[in-house]
Amino acid sequence: MTLTGNPICGGDGAESAVITNSPLTIMAPQKSAGQILLEKADKRAASSGGWFTSNNSKWEEAGDLFQQAANAFKIDKLFKEAGDAHSREAECRENAKETNEAANAWWNAAKAYKRGYPDCE
Repeated sequence: MTLTGNPICGGDGAESAVITNSPLTIMAPQKSAGQILLEKADKRAASSGGWFTSNNSKWEEAGDLFQQAANAFKIDKLFKEAGDAHSREAECRENAKETNEAANAWWNAAKAYKRGYPDCE
């Protein structure tokens, strides 16, 4: 990092401060696989479905994407986010009238929350 013209460093203040080789300006934060899948699932759940697709297939596809996002969060050991994604999956499964899959998703959400918050029993 290089500063020029800084009054604190003995300069007259006439020149502006110049910062070079700053990692904050070079790289933007990367999204995790779970975050990317979560965004795709949100878009799919909010979509209209189109002319040739049924409303159930929209919810099934969104549920699948939420499940994939939850699994990616589990790999990253982000259990609260995994529980949230499984909860969203369960809601999609309920909208698609897939009651058994919805029950499994609620169960997976509870297990993820329990791993993330072991003190809350």
